[in-house]
Amino acid sequence: MREHTEVQGLAALGGDEGFELSLADGSIRARNVVIATGPFQLPRIPALAHEVPRSVMQLDPTRYRRPEALPEGAVLVVGSGASGTQIADELLRAGRRVYLSVSRHRRVPRRFRGKDAYWWFEALGRFAQTIDTFPERQYPPSTVVTGVNGGYDVDVRKLAAAGAKVIGRVTGASAGELGVQANANQILDEAGQAYASFVAAARDFITRCGEDGLTEADPGEPEPLPGVQEVDSLSLRVEGITTIIWATGYAYDYGWVRIPVFDARGRPAQQRGVTAVPGLYFLGLHWMHTFKSGLLSGVGADAEFLADRMSRGRQE
Repeated sequence: MREHTEVQGLAALGGDEGFELSLADGSIRARNVVIATGPFQLPRIPALAHEVPRSVMQLDPTRYRRPEALPEGAVLVVGSGASGTQIADELLRAGRRVYLSVSRHRRVPRRFRGKDAYWWFEALGRFAQTIDTFPERQYPPSTVVTGVNGGYDVDVRKLAAAGAKVIGRVTGASAGELGVQANANQILDEAGQAYASFVAAARDFITRCGEDGLTEADPGEPEPLPGVQEVDSLSLRVEGITTIIWATGYAYDYGWVRIPVFDARGRPAQQRGVTAVPGLYFLGLHWMHTFKSGLLSGVGADAEFLADRMSRGRQE
């Protein structure tokens, strides 16, 4: 174990020689290398951010800290994954004027019948579903949850009812005007359908397996909330927006890996962490093999698989 040691480069030595990891003060050679640097490394900011006036502060979730640190005025949060909705929720509760540009996401109850959403993911087999079951290995939109104050349901329509201005996808920027796709209600409808599907699957599970361990009654169907008013543009000046938080996802940072093991989009080309380069593996990626692959509760199963693979490789 070497602490505080940055790996600056990784190269293959050729043949059966393994790999060399370049450090600031030397190098390390290894027969096997597992790249476990995480899936969310570089904030992915759209190119249109360069067209936003310099008078508007622009941040991403890695640099956001608290509502009080932002300048006076309204805040536009772009993206409604877990980070975007949590930040928008916090800003709204702090009394800030909030605009939220939604992106595709899935909504689930934080708890149902007294069990946490992640308990249900396990019970319903959602954690066992592999990336290979999706067309072209494209995993579904992110699931929006929060653990604030013990956790509660996150619903963008509720944020809208509480005062947030919810708009569709931001498509462009020019002279302080943002182009907006009028698809907010479609996105929120799809999130609501995911919620209903999750609850229906949980109820079916209870019918088949019984109610042992379930401590709460079925809450019934949630009260329907109205749709949001669609817009096709947004003026930063007119709306008084002084801050934009780009919660638009993350990209990988593998510039230090000098081995061709990436696809056309820069993603690791791997199957359950195994690459086409003997001895080179990945671990802990989002949806690397299953939904659990990027979670602390599930990474162990993939680690065990890779350890077994390396062990068999030595025996061969």
